[in-house]
Amino acid sequence: MIEKGVNMNIDEAIENFRYDAENNRIDLDLEFAKENEQIANWLTKLKEYEDLEEQGRIIKLPCRIGDTVYYILGIPNETPCAIDKCTFELSDINKIGKTLFITKNEAEAKFKELRGVRIENG
Repeated sequence: MIEKGVNMNIDEAIENFRYDAENNRIDLDLEFAKENEQIANWLTKLKEYEDLEEQGRIIKLPCRIGDTVYYILGIPNETPCAIDKCTFELSDINKIGKTLFITKNEAEAKFKELRGVRIENG
């Protein structure tokens, strides 16, 4: 029997649930075995995500690909002239908060800020 405890790591937990699943299958408690196997599978998937996160290979996007986002026309020319909408693409990730905004309110606030700077400097 594998020892269980609060301080076990995820690898130990996966091993425990797989061990319990196998032993309960042998003891003919198939429902309990299936539950333990399912938990072990979920923990394995969680471990994969944790490993990716530790490697810096997983990110949380500010919205879904294809969601409507808002951009300010004219920012590259330093002359903000209008707000328009488009669909979010992964290639837009570095533009969020600069030229691309998740909500129209965020875009309008940045537009006002840029217009104010332009007027003060102009």
